[in-house]
Amino acid sequence: MFAVLLITGLVPQLNIFIFGDYIYNINNLARLFLLINLFTLFLTSSKIDNTDVKLKRALIIFVAYALLTFFVNSIRYDLSYSIQGILMYFYLILLYILIFTQRFGLNKDFEKMFIYIAIPLAGLAITQHFTRNSILPLESANGQFKVLSWLFWNNGMYQVRGYSLFSNAVDFGIFIIFCLGIMLQKINLRLLNSKNIFVIIIFIILIISAYSTLTRNIYIGVMITMLSSLAYRKLKKMNILLVLPLISLALGFLISFSGNIIEQSSLNLSNSASLGIRQEVWADIWQKLSNGEVLSILFGDGRYQAEAGNKIASFLIDNSFLQFIAYQGIVGLILFVYLYFYILKNALGRPKNALWCGFYGLLVAWPAMAVFNILVPQLAILTLLTFFIDKFSIIGGIKND
Repeated sequence: MFAVLLITGLVPQLNIFIFGDYIYNINNLARLFLLINLFTLFLTSSKIDNTDVKLKRALIIFVAYALLTFFVNSIRYDLSYSIQGILMYFYLILLYILIFTQRFGLNKDFEKMFIYIAIPLAGLAITQHFTRNSILPLESANGQFKVLSWLFWNNGMYQVRGYSLFSNAVDFGIFIIFCLGIMLQKINLRLLNSKNIFVIIIFIILIISAYSTLTRNIYIGVMITMLSSLAYRKLKKMNILLVLPLISLALGFLISFSGNIIEQSSLNLSNSASLGIRQEVWADIWQKLSNGEVLSILFGDGRYQAEAGNKIASFLIDNSFLQFIAYQGIVGLILFVYLYFYILKNALGRPKNALWCGFYGLLVAWPAMAVFNILVPQLAILTLLTFFIDKFSIIGGIKND
């Protein structure tokens, strides 16, 4: 079920392969299955996990506000629209249930699962890019599924972005970024045995697949993840590691305000055209928000970025922070930052291993990347996956203070 929800194009592509169209959308069924299973684990646990008290408190506050927003929007708009809005935070709601469940000490190293999945997905993305062939269908006949932004134009010539089995290159790139952090923890340059050489080869394959996305935001994420993962390995002071996301955020805003920060590349990936379009969109959204009522700025008006044709809110934002303000107001953004801080602090309190290295690298890269895309669901599901694997693996646990 995790694979179905994480790999966003998996079910649609299987539908098209088997039935010739996108017929069975099992995403909601998969969400329900996960909800029932986690709730069952919680009920069957012999005792409640009493760790992570501050994280639990942050989750309770955030989830309660999200549910309040849902009920208000159900009255203001309609139920189906409100359900789609609350699904942005669905995995954080599941995380709330999971952290109350006791740890199950299984003798398994589940972090390898990510790498086993990543290798064929990376190979597919690399093939898509270098052969200039999408290989897989780009759209279902009924229009219910469509791969977004798969084509990249460069000086009148087209290139195919590597998106693998995902619905867009950004979702694929975020998954690869997470896996790169995991692999970086496993590399030992002091050893040249066959195992370490194999790890380095996988790392290079993941780097090439990230390049194949032809997405500036993924490149930014890769660089930040690699640097922050190295800091995670070498630094012992938590205070420094806690500050790195702020530097990441500052870098994201710095790039967003100046298209000249990144020099022109041979692939023309760093030109300021797309950045200029985003700046115009952000300015327009902010003007609409600031011209509204004070209550709308504080608590939002329930709007979120939706596909074209949505009669309530068909508009573009491409900025996670503005999305929070539009949907839940400044209060919602503050509560999310509060939750993010305790997820970060909790991750740094765990014994250092490859799983938490990858997760920390993603957490640090997320603020910079969130300036250019809406990445809340992607962060939420990888957060849930990391905590889930930690619960069912001997590599887990929290340091005793």
